[in-house]
Amino acid sequence: MKRSKYIFYTCIALVVASCSKKLEVASPELSVTPVSTTVKAGETVVFTFGDEKSPDNLFFFSGEPLQQYSNSYGVGKGRLALNSSGYSFSFQSRFDYNGPPADSVAKYGSQTGQLSMWASTDFNGKLDSASVKSATWTDITSKFTLPTAQHASSFTNSGVNNLMDVLVKGKPLYLAYKLTTKRQRDNGYSQYWNVQNFVIQAKDSVAGQLPVLYNMGKMEFNFVDMKWGGRSSILSRTATVVRVGGPNPYITTTQVEDSIIQATGIQVDPSIAEAWAISTKINVDSVFLGYDTPVTIASYTTVKFPTEYSYVYSKPGTYKAVFVGTNRSKDETKNVVKEFTITVMPQ
Repeated sequence: MKRSKYIFYTCIALVVASCSKKLEVASPELSVTPVSTTVKAGETVVFTFGDEKSPDNLFFFSGEPLQQYSNSYGVGKGRLALNSSGYSFSFQSRFDYNGPPADSVAKYGSQTGQLSMWASTDFNGKLDSASVKSATWTDITSKFTLPTAQHASSFTNSGVNNLMDVLVKGKPLYLAYKLTTKRQRDNGYSQYWNVQNFVIQAKDSVAGQLPVLYNMGKMEFNFVDMKWGGRSSILSRTATVVRVGGPNPYITTTQVEDSIIQATGIQVDPSIAEAWAISTKINVDSVFLGYDTPVTIASYTTVKFPTEYSYVYSKPGTYKAVFVGTNRSKDETKNVVKEFTITVMPQ
């Protein structure tokens, strides 16, 4: 009985030891030879592989933008969008009115010039009236095109404008829409604005492209209602549209006579109202865009390791072509790297 227990516990110890042992991998071997390192644009570059034991996985970086080994994961910092040329901003907008009777706008008019756009680099990010008032805001309305006709069937494009003049290195940027509504009994109905398709772009530090850095989802506009006069502005946001409007002048939703037509003594039409839709903090120095990823030439599931690999460079230039051979287990990864300078001449 004692012998059986000894054998049992010995087996358990062996199993535990085998489970805890690190799974090591052999260092990969890789021989690569380019048939030629100088070609013309559009010609094929051929790389041949040697006969020694091949790695489990083989990857290729062409050296072109978005395909650079130096910007890959674990090697470099990846690609960044920089503000050296300024961030560009654009959006679309349209406006209606806050649901007055059909003939009210014609009879009593409507307010104009309510919506304006602002930028701040010292807003503290707190969504309260005191924080909005204490921040320094720059009016950037004139940079953009806003619609002039209500109930338009389509949104008006703002145009793409550079924000370089409002950026401050090392400080975040906040963008905001402000809607100011005067007493509607005296100045006409408030407009009800819909704004969508917010896009901020900047040049990719590597590829020179203009990726979208911030859109509606990333800018996350939130509201601050100053509530002057005690009446709330009409504010809402969906996944695609930000909506801002002045206070509803109706006493109830079913009453057709409003405070523009007749003063009732009930405070439904304040002398002035102000509401802000403010973006989340925007990083103005750089935005991480991700790592460059290679082309997979072979993996451990490949039936037969290739004897050569062909690639075509479409544009003239000097490129660093890189092959990475990898052996991997759950515990460790070992790489072998082969680099070649490829010169691509004009056709």
